[in-house]
Amino acid sequence: MIRGALLAWAALGSAALPAAPGAGRGPAAGSLREEGARLFAAGRLELAQERFEALTRRSPSSALAWYWLGLARAALGDYRAAADAQRLAVGHDPSLGPAYCALALDERQGGDRPLALWAARRGERLMPRYAGAWNLLGMLEEDARRLELAGRCYGEAVRLDPHYAGAWENLGQIWELAGRNDRALICYGRSLAADPDNGEVLLRRGELLLDSGRVRDARRDYRRCLALPAWRPEAWWGMSKADAALGRPDDARRDLARYFQAARRRDAEETREDLGRRARGIEVPAPYLPDAPGLPGPGQEPRGSAP
Repeated sequence: MIRGALLAWAALGSAALPAAPGAGRGPAAGSLREEGARLFAAGRLELAQERFEALTRRSPSSALAWYWLGLARAALGDYRAAADAQRLAVGHDPSLGPAYCALALDERQGGDRPLALWAARRGERLMPRYAGAWNLLGMLEEDARRLELAGRCYGEAVRLDPHYAGAWENLGQIWELAGRNDRALICYGRSLAADPDNGEVLLRRGELLLDSGRVRDARRDYRRCLALPAWRPEAWWGMSKADAALGRPDDARRDLARYFQAARRRDAEETREDLGRRARGIEVPAPYLPDAPGLPGPGQEPRGSAP
């Protein structure tokens, strides 16, 4: 359920939390903070990490400095070091809810699910009106196969934020696992209403429509997916199944051939892009944070405990 772009974060709430001691004080700290945020946004993650490390040396008691460093480390895929930074952040400021959410995400990636669940629950208690905390808690309950509790958490997330595409998708998957395809389709529809260009949800809904016998509706979703700028080759696979179900064997064979051709091309392009980024020293941020949208990014200060 990891999905979306890392940099699409909004600030939390409206009333600014007081900064931790030393955060942003003096031109040196402000310069490190601003330069770290700029480098992070440009994909220069290692350099951004260096700036935030320097900031923690200058202001070792700054919870926000440790929080920002943790985000940079996590974006580089070093979840253990990221979790260490977030533990220092909450140690300096036990009320810093976003740091608990980030710690939960780090521990989830690192494999310590019990600690991740504890941190997520702490984040939810500190920010009960933050939909991202409920979505994160739902993911961890789902990891533990407590699907009913997960569904309740996702339900609370979409109640707090009816336009939360990721939580609607997660809730739809819970209903799908429960065999309630009718409710799953409603959730996927709400997810797509909030994010019409989510190819993953289009594919998932198309498959569900196909299994439900709504072949033409499924085919429309696959067509929509193929019309996206970043379309998924798997849409051609779905089209082949839909065309076969409609009694169009020639079209189904052509669709299948297009799937294999597109999948090979995608793999080659991803390899070239990855090599090009490495040559330029640009890293792709780890995609875990969009599962808790609203967390302030590197250099951003939290804005209250409730959106």
